[in-house]
Amino acid sequence: MRIVQVVHGLPPHERAGTEILTLELSRALQARGHQVTIVARTRAPGREEFSLQEDQEDQEEQDEQYEHGPRIIRIVNNHTWTPAWTPFFRLLYDNPFFHAAFRQLLDRCGADIVHFQHIAHLSAGLIPSVSRLGYPTVLSLHDFFFACHLVQLIDRADQLCPGPQRGERCVACLQDIASAEAIRHRFAFMTQVLQVPRRVIVPSAFLARRMTHEFPFLHNRLQVIAPGLPLSPVAQDRPAQPAGQAAVSDLPVASRSPRQPLRIVYVGALAPHKGPHVLIDALTGIPAARVHASLYGPELASRQAYVDQLRQSAAGLSVHWGGVYDRSELQAILAAHDVLVMPSICEETFSLVTREALQAGLPVIAARHGALPEVVEHGRNGLLFEPENAGDLRHCLRRLLDEPGLLAQLKPDRFVWRDADVYAQEIEQIYEAVQDKPMQRISQPGPLPAGDGRPKLTATRAVSVCLPTYNGAAFITQALASILRQTYQDFELLIVDDGSTDATLDIVQSFCDPRIQVHRNPERLGIPANWNRCLELASGELVCVFHQDDVMQPDNLQRKVQLLRADLTVGFVHSAASPLLDASAPSSSVDWFETATEDGVWAGLEYFRTLLLGGNRVCAPTVLARRHALLEQGGFDPDLGFACDYAMWLKLCVTHQVGFLASPLVGYRWHAGNASHAYQFERGEAEIIEAGRRALRLYHARGPHSAGPALDQAFDALTKLRRWNAALQREKAWLEEQQASWRSVAETQTDLIHELKGWIQELEKGKAWQEEQRANWEKIARQREEQVAHWQAQPRHGQERVWRRLATRLKIVKPGREFPAQEFPAQEFPAKIEPAKVKRDD
Repeated sequence: MRIVQVVHGLPPHERAGTEILTLELSRALQARGHQVTIVARTRAPGREEFSLQEDQEDQEEQDEQYEHGPRIIRIVNNHTWTPAWTPFFRLLYDNPFFHAAFRQLLDRCGADIVHFQHIAHLSAGLIPSVSRLGYPTVLSLHDFFFACHLVQLIDRADQLCPGPQRGERCVACLQDIASAEAIRHRFAFMTQVLQVPRRVIVPSAFLARRMTHEFPFLHNRLQVIAPGLPLSPVAQDRPAQPAGQAAVSDLPVASRSPRQPLRIVYVGALAPHKGPHVLIDALTGIPAARVHASLYGPELASRQAYVDQLRQSAAGLSVHWGGVYDRSELQAILAAHDVLVMPSICEETFSLVTREALQAGLPVIAARHGALPEVVEHGRNGLLFEPENAGDLRHCLRRLLDEPGLLAQLKPDRFVWRDADVYAQEIEQIYEAVQDKPMQRISQPGPLPAGDGRPKLTATRAVSVCLPTYNGAAFITQALASILRQTYQDFELLIVDDGSTDATLDIVQSFCDPRIQVHRNPERLGIPANWNRCLELASGELVCVFHQDDVMQPDNLQRKVQLLRADLTVGFVHSAASPLLDASAPSSSVDWFETATEDGVWAGLEYFRTLLLGGNRVCAPTVLARRHALLEQGGFDPDLGFACDYAMWLKLCVTHQVGFLASPLVGYRWHAGNASHAYQFERGEAEIIEAGRRALRLYHARGPHSAGPALDQAFDALTKLRRWNAALQREKAWLEEQQASWRSVAETQTDLIHELKGWIQELEKGKAWQEEQRANWEKIARQREEQVAHWQAQPRHGQERVWRRLATRLKIVKPGREFPAQEFPAQEFPAKIEPAKVKRDD
C-alpha cells in the first residue's frame, strides 16, 4: 500500500511527541511491507519557499532494525510570504501555496492513503483539496489545533482556556493579529475541514470528549487508538504479544528506594503551559539537600523572559539545567532519576514522555487533568496533584521523602503499554477499511526531479481564466481572490484591461501570483473585441471568460474540468449561478439563469432549440469552453456587443454537446453598473434576433434538419413577439417613468402643503405674540400716565407743606390751624425763597 504521512515536522529538526510518533509509525508500516512517504514541513532560511527537498541525512539516520526506512520529503515554509489578496492570519491555517506543490507530489509518488498527522505550518485546506482528488484521507488529532489557533487552549495570559465557544472567546485572545470576523472564520473553516476525512483518530478518551464538546458532529466519528511505543532496551527481551492486543508489562524493574537527595526529572519545553515554574515553586519548601531536580528541554526564544525568571526563582535550589537532549539519550536520563514530574498547566492530550518514563520504570507525579490520569494511577504507578497547585505537588514530593516504601510501592511495571508494531497493525486496518480498492504492492517511486525539487510552473496551463476589465475597481478584488483560491490550480490568469481610468490596474498589480499576466490594450476595443483579445492571448486548452465583478466558488474550475475531460464531445460546460444583489440593482431578482435541477450533458441541437426559442439561459461567467471550439467559430461576433456571448453559445450547440452543473458555482453580481443595462429595449432585442438568425444559418449549413422549416417559422413568429415585447417594454418604462415623475410631483406638492401649513402655524403664533406685546405696551402706557399724574401732583403738596412751615415760623397763623387750601395757585409760588429776604421778628 502506498501511504503518505503528512506532519508539521520531523526529527532531527523538530522533536516533539507528534513528530516522533509519526516517524515511528511510518517506520513500523514500512517494516510491514508498505511504501511510506513522509511529507514534513521544515524551516530552512535561504531556501525557496514551498520548495521540496529529499534530505539524504534523514535516510541515513534510520534505525538499523529497518532495512529500508520511509522516504522523507520536506517542504519549506519560512513564513516569508506576504500576498496582497489574502490576510496573513488566513494563510497561517489555510495556505493555497501548498496545494499545487502537494498535489503534484502525490501524482509523482502515488498514494493509496493520505494520513494527515498534523497540518500546523502547512494548510488545513490540504485535507479537502486532496479528498476532492479522490484520495482516501485519514486525520489524527494530537492536540487542539483545530479548535485553538494557539494549539494548547492556553490564552495570551498563559491561563487555561475553557474552550473557543465557536470562535467567540478567541476574538479577545487574538485581537492583536486578526479581526473578529477573520477569527470567527477560522473556527467555521476548521468545522468544515473536520467533516472531510473518512476516519478521525484521537490518542486518548479525554481528547475524544473534548473535541466532541467543541465539535458535536464528531460524536461517534472519533476512534480512540493509543499510539504504540518503540521498545526500550529492557523491553526488547520481553516475549512478543499477540497481534492487535495491548499488554500489561511484567518487565523486571529495579527496586527503587528513597535516595538522598531524591532525584526528580522534568522533560519538556521551558514554557509556561508546561508548568516548570510550578515544580520550582514546589521545591522552594523542601531543603535543597533532600531533593535534586533536573530540567531537560528547549528554551523558546519567544519566552526568554519566562526562562530568566525561572532560573532566578531556582537560585539556591539544587537544580540542573539539562537543556536540549538527543532522543537516544532519553533512556539514560530517565535511568539516572527516581521520579518524573509532569506539572502541565495545559491539558495534555497524550504525553509520550509519561509513557516512556513508566516503561523505563519511573513513577510519575502528574497534574490531575487532561489525559494524564488515563495512564497515571494515583497510588499505583504514580501520584496526582491539583493542577497549578505547587503546595499539593510539594506534598506529593514530601510523601516520597517521608513515607518509607512508597517509592517502591509505586509500580510502573503495571503500566499498560503497546509497541509500535501493534499500533501500526491497527492503523493498517483503518487504511484498508477506508480504501476504495484492494491493497497492492507497487514498486518504489523514483527520485525527485533535479534541482530544489519544487514543481516548476509550466509555460502552458490546462486552463486559461480570462478577465477582461474596464473600470472595475469596485469589485475586482473579490473576483481575483476567488479565482486564485480555486481548488484546481493548473491555470493561468490573463487580465486584459481595456483602458481603465480608475484604480483597476493598481489593484491588479497589488496581487503577487506567478499565474497572473496583465495586458493593456493601447486603445479602447469594447466588449466583443476585448474578449477576442483574451482568446488570442490564452494558451490553455480550456478557456473561461470571467467577469470583473463576479465571484467563483472554490470548486468551480475543478468540477468543470472534470466534466470536460470525462466527455470529449462536450464543447462547453456551464453551471447555475447565485445572484449577488447590490443596493443599486434595478430589480430584486435575476430570472434568466438556467433552472435545471440536475447535472447532465445535453444534446447540442436540442439545447440549441431551447436557447433559440426560450432565450439565453447561459450565464457567461459560468462557462468553461474548449478554446479550439471558440476559435472555430471565429471568436465572439464583434457586431453584437450585447449578444456576442449568446451567439457563441448557440453556435457551439450546433457543433457540440453541452454540459451543465446544477450547483451555483459562480456568484453573479447584479448592480446598476452591469453592461447589459445599456442595451435595453429595441437595441438589445435587435442584437438577440440577429444572433438567432446567424446561428440559424449555421444550423442549416450543417445539414438539412427535419425540424428546420418549423424552427424557422417559430423563430419568425418569436421575432415579431420580441419586437412587440421590446416596444411594450419601452412603453412600460415610459409609463413607469411618468408614474414616477407624477409621484414625485405629488410628493413635492404634499411636502409644499406641509411646509405651508407650518408657515401658517408660525404666522398664527406671530400674530398671538403681537397681540400679547400690544397688550403689554398698553399696560405700560397706562402705568406711565399714572406716574405722570402722580408726579404732577407732587409740587402742589410740596408748596402746601412749605407755606405751612413758613406761616408757622412767621406766626401768620396759629399752630394747629390749617392752612387755607388753594390760597395761592401753585404756579405763582416762587420756585425758590431766598432766606435773606425773609424778615424775622425777633
